[in-house]
Amino acid sequence: VIELATALFPIAPGRATVGAAALECGVRDSSRGSGGFPSFFDDFFASGRRVVLRSDPLEVNVRPLPPENRPPGFKGDVGRYRISARLDKATAALHEPVALTVTVEGDGNVKALSQPALPNLDGFKKYETLSSLNIDNSGGRVRGSKIFTTVLKPDVSGDLSVPPVSFNYYEPGSGYKTVQSTVLKLSVRQAAEDPTATGSPPAGAGETPTG
Repeated sequence: VIELATALFPIAPGRATVGAAALECGVRDSSRGSGGFPSFFDDFFASGRRVVLRSDPLEVNVRPLPPENRPPGFKGDVGRYRISARLDKATAALHEPVALTVTVEGDGNVKALSQPALPNLDGFKKYETLSSLNIDNSGGRVRGSKIFTTVLKPDVSGDLSVPPVSFNYYEPGSGYKTVQSTVLKLSVRQAAEDPTATGSPPAGAGETPTG
C-alpha cells in the first residue's frame, strides 16, 4: 500500500467536494503464459492491460468562522501560531539601515500567512517589506514559518524602541487568538561630524579619477 497525503485548506464556507483521484496503470494479464501459469519472463516483459483506477469523490462541510469575538485586524489566518521579532543590531548610527525581522511560525497554511501589521515606528523611516518561507510537511502535518524583513532607518538619535508586533489568527477548537512579539530596543548614536563641514573644502575634494 502506498499512501499519498495532500494538505487541503478550504477557502470558502459551505459544502466542498474533493474530486476523484485517478491512477492510470498496467495490470498483468494472468491468462498469458504456458499452461495458465505465467512465468517470471512473462511478468517482466508483458505490457498487460491499461486500466484507470478512480477513487470515490469526498465531500466536506466547511463551517464559516464565527463573527463573535473576532479581533480587529483579523485577516483570515487559521492554525496555531507564535510570533517573534528581532533587530539585526543593538546600536546604529543616525540614518544607518537596520533590519527588522518578524517571524510567524506554527501549524497551518503557512504559505498564505498574512503579513503582520507593523505598529507606529516613531523615530524611524520604514521601507518595503520582503518575505521568505520555510515549510515542513513531514509526519502528515503542515508547519513552518514565514519571515518578514523590513529595513528601517533611524531619523533621530538616542534610545529608540520598536513596539510589539501583533498577529491575529483563529485556532480550531479554541477560538480567536492574538500573539505579540516583545519590545525591541535600539541605541542610535549621533553621526560623526564631517571635519570639512566648516570652511572651504580642499582642492580636488569630491573628485574621483575615472581612468
